Amino acid sequence: MDFTPHIRTLFQLRGKPATYTPTVGAPASCRAIRQGGGQAVAVGPVVVMLERVQFHVRRADVPTPEVGGVLTVGGDAFTVQAVQPVQRDAEGLLWGLDVAWGLPVVYRSAAASGGVQGGPWSVATAAAAGASSISIQSQHINASGKLQPGDVLTIGGAAYTVGAAIGASAAKSFNNIPISPPLAAPVAAGASVTISQPSATGYVLTGAMADYGASEVMGGVVVGDRRMVILQAAFVAAGAPAGPKPGAAIEADGRTYNVIHTKAHYAGSAVAAWELQVRG
Repeated sequence: MDFTPHIRTLFQLRGKPATYTPTVGAPASCRAIRQGGGQAVAVGPVVVMLERVQFHVRRADVPTPEVGGVLTVGGDAFTVQAVQPVQRDAEGLLWGLDVAWGLPVVYRSAAASGGVQGGPWSVATAAAAGASSISIQSQHINASGKLQPGDVLTIGGAAYTVGAAIGASAAKSFNNIPISPPLAAPVAAGASVTISQPSATGYVLTGAMADYGASEVMGGVVVGDRRMVILQAAFVAAGAPAGPKPGAAIEADGRTYNVIHTKAHYAGSAVAAWELQVRG
């Protein structure tokens, strides 16, 4: 007996519209049926699932799912942790996707002797082509932050390596930073600068990003800041049980954000998730 029509009807009735996005390739529309629970906790506008859950999808819709792919169901994104056959599916019509809440991100801890915090960054003083040092600034800077040898400044699409440890000045800037190679072209004051710190340890996690509402832009939250939510379980699994710290960085959506502030959210007496105010 061909069960395909029955499975199709079941997914039309019980399944939710979903999209499966592989690590490489085009996304595929499908319908997904959630199996089991998963405790939900709201962190601002973000609803996080504290427990691992499984979704069933039709193999006809998603022929070759893989670990690392992303299943988006409604407005929630989940990263596939395991792919397995479904019990009592003798016809082999279904996949069981074990998923973890959130999208892949990289949390990069501050360098051991101090990281940078702040941004957005810009050139403080115009510099000529061939210059071997440069000064950068931000209105939102951590006074105890440091640039480290090996850190990278990207200016006008070109990358320059920092040659020495430089501390922040009282004028909210890093001054006379030695760089190599010398500037390939002149840069104007106010030109955008991106900082990356390879010296910082990177942890691959899953999380979700959301914007702040207009009413939340006050005090230490400025226009352009975003909210990143990451489960404490993700930090533990990655080997960073102490959780996030200001001065670290988050790499997500092809961008690098500086962690400005962190807030723990609890389920009972235990930390369940972290809310990070990020800027970049």
